[in-house]
Amino acid sequence: NKKSKGKIPFFLLIFSYLLRPLSKRKGVFCFVAPHKKPWGCNLEAYFLSLQERQVSRSIYILNFGTTPNKAIINETSQLDTDVTVIDRTDTWQLFKCVCLSEIFFMGDYSSNWLPGKKINLWHGIPLKKIGVLERPKYKKLAKRFKNVISAASKMDQSNMSQAFNMSLERVLPCGLPRHDWIAGDLKLPIRFNQQLDDLDNALVGRKLILYAPTFRDKNRNGLTLSNSQLKKWSNYLQQEGYVLGMRLHTRSGVQLNFNELGVLDLSSEKFNHIEAIYRKTEILVTDYSSVSIDFMLTNKEIIGLDPSGDIYDRGFIGDFNLLFPGCFFNEFDLFLDYLKKIVQRPQSTETSFDYSFQRRLFLGDYDNDACEKLTYTLFSLSSKR
Repeated sequence: NKKSKGKIPFFLLIFSYLLRPLSKRKGVFCFVAPHKKPWGCNLEAYFLSLQERQVSRSIYILNFGTTPNKAIINETSQLDTDVTVIDRTDTWQLFKCVCLSEIFFMGDYSSNWLPGKKINLWHGIPLKKIGVLERPKYKKLAKRFKNVISAASKMDQSNMSQAFNMSLERVLPCGLPRHDWIAGDLKLPIRFNQQLDDLDNALVGRKLILYAPTFRDKNRNGLTLSNSQLKKWSNYLQQEGYVLGMRLHTRSGVQLNFNELGVLDLSSEKFNHIEAIYRKTEILVTDYSSVSIDFMLTNKEIIGLDPSGDIYDRGFIGDFNLLFPGCFFNEFDLFLDYLKKIVQRPQSTETSFDYSFQRRLFLGDYDNDACEKLTYTLFSLSSKR
């Protein structure tokens, strides 16, 4: 991927490969922000975990993403670790990084050209089949993916193994680092806390119901609910002291007038850490998004909603009705009636939920310690080689 390589000359790249056996230093790690994506998610969570435990003596952050270098530098300057943030156009720093780093932690596989050990901290746990499983050109790319990848459970391990044509031994079911932000005691980034303050100011003491639908395979500019349905929903919640917040998928092209609808805009441009939103959310409403899996860690209610009938052609990793952690509705009015019962009688047995089966299936034996487990497993593997 030429774009992800920045401006490092080809001969210098070859030279860095040749120097690595002599120059590589133990305990020097590089975190590679994915191309065209913000710095955050599992990468940042695990970065903070290593810093907190003082595992690494030196860390590079190779910024191929959309977060400005200045923003990352501002946060990392507060830490007690030697951190160097590298722009993808900085040839000399990139050369040093390639020569010195013992391990590269990545958020996708676009930077597979980097040498040495690569640990892929994948973005989440899919309900839908992963595109790599479906498209021949991606399958061919996946064959070159010789890294180690993190997974949340045994089932997730099997799915990732198939998606990336990797042996099960290369997929580590230790949990996802960002889950320690939701349910663990992992230190939060500075801007994470700022976003919590911003959300509090927007809520003004009201309770939040989060609507987070995923993108459509065929119609990414479409939404399963009409404006009139969204307006009806938000008007009811306002009467009950709630607010409807909406977070569209980053790949969705839907355009909405949030103020006119009475809906709070929780898009990634305003709140790039969805984990901050989870902390303030009373009920999650979604369709086929994997946010339902993450939200199980909060032990709060999850409701499914999709009146469109537009089921994904690619299919799901199993029986969706069995896998989804909550009640799922295909009619808006039935959904709204159910939601009213929860709002008006939150302790009613009529609306009680139990997704312990789905939690064991998707999250395994997660116990607020994904970062610790991953570190132990990685360094145990290194010591055996």
